[in-house]
Amino acid sequence: MDTKVAEVPRTIANLPGVATVPATDTTSQLPRLVVHNSDLMVYKRCRQQWDFTSPLRRNLEPSRPVEPLEFGTIWHRAVEDYYTTGLSESHREIDRSFALWESKFPDIGPEDEEELKVLRDLAHGMIDNYDGYAQEKDDFEIVWHEKSYEVHLFDTPTHSVYYGFKPDALLERNGLLYLGEWKSAKTLPGDRTDYLLTDDQVGRYLWGIREAEGIEVEGAIYRVSRKAAPHPLKPLKKGGFSIDKRQLTIYDIAYKQLSDEYPSRIPPNYLEYLTYLKTKGYSDYFFNEPVRRNPAELENIGRSLKAEALEMISDPYIHRTPSSYNCNYCAFVGPCITRWEGRDVETVLKGNYKEREPVGH
Repeated sequence: MDTKVAEVPRTIANLPGVATVPATDTTSQLPRLVVHNSDLMVYKRCRQQWDFTSPLRRNLEPSRPVEPLEFGTIWHRAVEDYYTTGLSESHREIDRSFALWESKFPDIGPEDEEELKVLRDLAHGMIDNYDGYAQEKDDFEIVWHEKSYEVHLFDTPTHSVYYGFKPDALLERNGLLYLGEWKSAKTLPGDRTDYLLTDDQVGRYLWGIREAEGIEVEGAIYRVSRKAAPHPLKPLKKGGFSIDKRQLTIYDIAYKQLSDEYPSRIPPNYLEYLTYLKTKGYSDYFFNEPVRRNPAELENIGRSLKAEALEMISDPYIHRTPSSYNCNYCAFVGPCITRWEGRDVETVLKGNYKEREPVGH
């Protein structure tokens, strides 16, 4: 059996999901082709995944929603609404977003409904916890949320190519501008955060904003919210409450619960635990780190961005980049294995994936 991996030829003039419309500026009359930041990220991570998902290639997505991606999108909306319209509206946005998510399931059953309910309750608990953290820790002002940009990269004989991106927020802190990066994760970053200095996504954002608006943004404030919410203290069978330091709770919740149970005086055996919770604060739930970037580095990132975009639109060779990180979180592991084994990948794709909506302009 011939197990050679067949290439899927593509031409810019006939891409399934790319918005190619006449340019609106006066510098070029060529149709505009926008290379989006999310596509660049996948291209650099794994070309096989990119080949399946990119608007420049197969333009596919799973027929069923992918939980981490959907939850991350909902969390972004919740945080944006928290800062723009307040906590109550953020809760309403969570309910609206989960209703929309549920509508995407073609054959939702009791197990799916229960899973969505658990995740919805988690999101509500997280945003309540975020409110307490933000009131205590926020040291910035919001300039704007989720602003879209398209920055010209280069022209080909047939198209004017642009870089499209949408940062989460622009913040002002101590007289300097920073991007806000709102993320959710199962676990928080550890003490080693040097990798944030090599974050090409944020680097491209900083370069793009400088090109588009002529303003210098110092770097980014990374705020990661752990996908966990604090709970009341666990009751004990013998009476009273657990003071196990591994349980997920915070000082305010524990103090109110103990004050309600013991209105006259909280027993002494709980005081050391309350002190521990107060000292620990929100460290189990949030990571917050401002990172400044070098202007010379941004120049190099801009040059690299143009080279990567040119590669992407030039029908590059498709190889895969297997690793535990890439493959464990990839929704296309099945068709990837099928394709590289030389079997019928089209049947797998047809039964489990659908074409994405065209990328808007």
